[in-house]
Amino acid sequence: YLQGKGAILEGYLDQLCRQILDRIHAIPTDDPDDWFTEFVTFFIGNPWITSGRMSVAMEIFGLSVHHDRLRRIKANYDLEIRRILEVYFRKVGCTEGISPSQAAEIAQALEAGMKFNTVFQDGYDVDRARTMFVAGVRALTGARAS
Repeated sequence: YLQGKGAILEGYLDQLCRQILDRIHAIPTDDPDDWFTEFVTFFIGNPWITSGRMSVAMEIFGLSVHHDRLRRIKANYDLEIRRILEVYFRKVGCTEGISPSQAAEIAQALEAGMKFNTVFQDGYDVDRARTMFVAGVRALTGARAS
């Protein structure tokens, strides 16, 4: 039995973050290009991640600022996403002057921005978000967007 709204939100956010991370960790890592393609398909273009679900997540993220347990769940999730992206950038390399950890931080910010845009900007759809995210990451690796 859950004790109040905070416990319900904690359970929801924790479960959501674990589900997302489990799906990302299940992507085969043998080939970095294949991994990236599958990662983008899941993380940016996943039909499960609807604007409604994104809106709920954003509201919980906002509440997390004032709730220690929610903030820890979100912070741990963000750290794991950056760690995953840093491993990718270590494998493929980065443009001169950017470290894999910096590239991971930038890529994570791009991803968050693209998802926010799909919720708040009319006409900014998942295809555009995916295209912009891929172009941004490719630029961080020194490769051309494909």
